Formats: sequence, C-alpha cells, structure tokens
Amino acid sequence: MKTMILGVDCSRMSQENPTGVEHYTNHLVKGLVESSQKLGYQSIRLYVKNAQQLQQLLQMTERNALCEVVLISTKRLWTLWGLSKELFKRPVDVLFVPSHVLPLVVPQKSFLTVHGVEALLYPKAYTFFQRWYQRFGIWWASKKKAECICVSQAVKSDVQRFFHFQESQMHVVYNGFQKPSDEQLDQKSDLKNFSFLNHPYVLNVGRLESRKNQSRLIKAFEGLADEFADLQLVLVGPDGVQAKAIKEQVKNSDVSSRMYLLGYQSQPKVYALMKHAEIFAYPSLAEGFGIPLLEAFSQQVPVLTSKGSACQEVAGQAALLCDPTDVQSLSEGLKTLLKDQALRERLVQKGLERVGDFSWEKCIQLTLDVLKKRNDYSSNCSKKSIIIRIPNPVAMLDS
Repeated sequence: MKTMILGVDCSRMSQENPTGVEHYTNHLVKGLVESSQKLGYQSIRLYVKNAQQLQQLLQMTERNALCEVVLISTKRLWTLWGLSKELFKRPVDVLFVPSHVLPLVVPQKSFLTVHGVEALLYPKAYTFFQRWYQRFGIWWASKKKAECICVSQAVKSDVQRFFHFQESQMHVVYNGFQKPSDEQLDQKSDLKNFSFLNHPYVLNVGRLESRKNQSRLIKAFEGLADEFADLQLVLVGPDGVQAKAIKEQVKNSDVSSRMYLLGYQSQPKVYALMKHAEIFAYPSLAEGFGIPLLEAFSQQVPVLTSKGSACQEVAGQAALLCDPTDVQSLSEGLKTLLKDQALRERLVQKGLERVGDFSWEKCIQLTLDVLKKRNDYSSNCSKKSIIIRIPNPVAMLDS
C-alpha cells in the first residue's frame, strides 16, 4: 500500500496574544495531532518557521509516531519560497494551509482555509501589497484546483464572487469559540485607572480602519450625546490604515472628552471591558466571521451589529441589526438598546444561547472530516506541480 503523506502549514501558530487566524491555527493543529490516527495518513509533516513553534509542536507530538515536525527557517517569503522549496525536495500527497495562501509548489490535492476577502471588498483599508497578496493567494488556489474551507457562508459567497471555484471545492466550517475561564475574567483591578467605568459606555473592539466603521459609530454617538449626557464611547484596537483620520475625528469632536481611544488591549482586559459595557457596538462593513460578537454574547452585553456579511450570519437572532452605511440607522439602534430594557434582556439571553452553537470541537471535527483521506487522493509524489509565472500585480488588482 502506498504511503500517504499529509503536510500542514503551522507557521501561523502562536503562544502569546494570538490574532484570529493564529487562534484558529492553534486549535486546528492541536486537534489534528490528537486525531492523527483517524485521518488515514501514514505520515503527517508539520511545517514551522521558528524555534518557539518547533518546541511547541515537539512537545505536542512527543509520543506520536505519525507526526514529523519540520523547521523551515527562511526569513522572507516563508510560504512562497521556503515552504515551496521544502515541498519540491520532499513532496507530500495532500497539503493543508489554515490561512489564505498556498505555496507555489503544491501537491495535486490541497486545502486552504479562507477567513475573508476584506482586502478585495474594501481595498482602501489595505496597502497595495495586502490587496495583491490576498488576491494572488486565492487566485493561485483556484488555479491549482485547491479546496476552500470558508469560515462562513458570507466568505464562501465572496470567494465565489471574485474567483472561479466549483461548488464541490467549497466547504463552510464555522470558527469555534470557547468561553473565557474565570481566571481570564478576573481582571477588575486592571480597569481601575479607566475613569469611564463610572459611566455607562458603548464599547467597540477592532482595528482602527474604515472597514471596521468607527467613523460612522463616532458620528452616531455624537448624535446621541445631548440626549444621553452621561454616555461614553470606548474604542479598543490597534491602529489600521485609517487610524490617523479616526483619531483626528475624535480629537476635533465637540464631545471628545467623552470618547476614549485605548489602543490594543490584552484579551482578558477586553473581556472585562465587555462585561461592564452598556452596549457592544460592532457595525463592521465586512467580516469573515466576527469572533468579537461571540465574546460579547458570552459577557452578557447587548449587541448592535451590521446587516449583511458574516455579522448577521454569526449573530443570528441575538443582536440588534443596523445598516452600517447609515449613521441614522446606527444612532437609532444605539438609542433603542439604551431605552428598551426588555429588548436588552431578551438579546442577552439569546446571546448566551447563540454562543453554544459554536465550539472548537465542532470546528475541528468538521475540518478533519474534509481532510480525511479519500479514494481520489491518489496523487503521485514523483509528479511535481509546475511553478508558473506570477501575474502582473497591477493587472490582477484591476481585474
């Protein structure tokens, strides 16, 4: 019987302060290692890019004879050059990449997870390279007939809008979610220096950029400022492409003293801020999934979010929806949640129920079901994929 080898890109694993994709990769790789005996492969190669990841996976696979950890120490273009070089020298039968970009050298059967195409939907919020890299990554996957694991129906629709994938190549597997432990929530002392805690406040969490829509949220808050004289607005998140303009908007506002820009905050502190918030407002223009919605539900805070994209899909009936392009709609949504106590209580209860619909166990199992060896995984390792010329990036962005 032919030895079947599965390769897994583990380069997005992280031990400290993981982002969404890193958090996803951490869970998926751990689940894959723990279930390796059930996948039907005789060997699994886990590719890492630094000593920290190497040590983490060596400990995880210490007694797992199927798993081999491979360190690729290329400093630049890790995926396109480093991983490609490794796969050219030592081919695999199937490759799984838990993020957007496949290497240039791929086996006949590949899978990648697409977390969103926001750089294509809202190009002004991203750099030229970010836009090109996202378009190239998914275009290359379609060219190599890879199968896409999409984290929401919205992502699947967006991918099919921009690229040519057959229905059989697409799989929707929702992200998982794990409610924070009591230890993570015990952060009251960390918030003691925030003066706004003595007032009701609207909380928003996300990178400061146009896609996250903080500018319209600020305008909506200004429209309510006179009627709700004690209300504050708190924005949490690192700087994005339009951060400077958003900060200037806050600075020049007539109610700037009631708005707070906290920058990046640790996850435990974010949970604590959610727990004490009057409203969690997440009027993003485009999301691939929207983990902050589930985080807010778990902290029993009423949520206002956007119609359309993955926000409505993930929130279900547990949030009040608004038109994110309309400041008036945002303002009315905030006002409704501030005044209607019965609605607030109903949404909080539905939010707790909605959280239960998402788990990492379910996400891992459905992903592993997609990756399990099938009869058509009969690629011959001696046949290398051809590396074709990368297309002109300007032409790709204009297409």
